[in-house]
Amino acid sequence: MPGSPDFFFSLAMVLIVIAACYFASRRLYAYSLPPSYPTPLPERFSFGIILIMVLLIFSLLTWVTTIPEFTIWKKGFWSNNIPDADEPVNRGLELYSALNVIFTLCGTLFCLLLLLRKRDIFPKVFTWFLHINTGMYCVAVVVEKWILTGGFQFDVEEIQLISLNVALVLFVLWYLNTSGRVKRIFVLPHPSLVDHGRP
Repeated sequence: MPGSPDFFFSLAMVLIVIAACYFASRRLYAYSLPPSYPTPLPERFSFGIILIMVLLIFSLLTWVTTIPEFTIWKKGFWSNNIPDADEPVNRGLELYSALNVIFTLCGTLFCLLLLLRKRDIFPKVFTWFLHINTGMYCVAVVVEKWILTGGFQFDVEEIQLISLNVALVLFVLWYLNTSGRVKRIFVLPHPSLVDHGRP
């Protein structure tokens, strides 16, 4: 609720996380290099890269819409003392979920920037981002299920959703690390830097 101490505390915490992600991204970006094209025909994006770009944009829009739904914005989130043994655990899970969304949002935006500018570190950064983000997602799902059911009782739909997410991540990782087109677009030294006209 805007105007409450809890709201401003949550806002300050979120801004600190965003600032940390920004400075970390800026430092990483400073170490990256763009491909240089001395020829008039630079390497174009492949269909797989365009698909990854679309997924990143869709993910970005999805995460942005979830920010106003955070429980951390509600009045009493930090100061409410309910005599319930599970309250600290639930509050911690809500906070973890919110920070996970913020990290995912910042990471997705940074990876999208690297992709659009064809920076050479995109495959490596995106690979690490997918590993960390998938791990955080699995931890959140397992902990939430443990709190709600007291065990690991997943229904068929939940298992299918988790399997789909993991399969999509594995496919993207496989493509980034095996596609020759990806290496020609992002990894330096770029083939277009070679002067093929010289003997």
